[in-house]
Amino acid sequence: MFYTCSLKSNKSIALFAAVMALASCAKPASQGDRSAELEARLQVLEGEVGNLRNELYQKTYKTTETVWLTPTEKGFGFLETEAGTLAFSVEGIHARGDGSEVDVRIGNATSATITGLKFHAAWGPVGSDDAFVQGRYREADKDISGAILPGSWNRQTLLFAGIPPAQMGRIVLSKPEIGSIRLNTM
Repeated sequence: MFYTCSLKSNKSIALFAAVMALASCAKPASQGDRSAELEARLQVLEGEVGNLRNELYQKTYKTTETVWLTPTEKGFGFLETEAGTLAFSVEGIHARGDGSEVDVRIGNATSATITGLKFHAAWGPVGSDDAFVQGRYREADKDISGAILPGSWNRQTLLFAGIPPAQMGRIVLSKPEIGSIRLNTM
């Protein structure tokens, strides 16, 4: 025996509307899991995009227009300026406040005394991909207070806030500006 239900009765319409409303409001249990999964994937993708930006920056600007210094490695890099090419080398690194004090040598192979040297610096930890750890590096403009004498290595101390020596993976110097040059007269 079959019963037919008519939607014409008020009770049937109300019951049908209530069931449909409840069915449309109920979230499947897996939707919350799916949301968490998508959020995790988004975080991974954001990290990968940051790493790709760093890699592109390194490949684009790793020329004599930018010098890359690793405080724990010996050696030097070159930075092209308006007055000529300067060599930079890290001599030591020490804790200073919440950051690092870095002893650098600046080699001036030109015959000019350079004063008012300024440049842009980025510093911080690097990951296994040899790129800055996204969101953990710092940037600022730096000034060299003394004169860079010609034909010699010049010792300078630079302060890098916020990154202690144990976390200092790299220092990148770029966009040099020269205040003035002085040549000896005969």
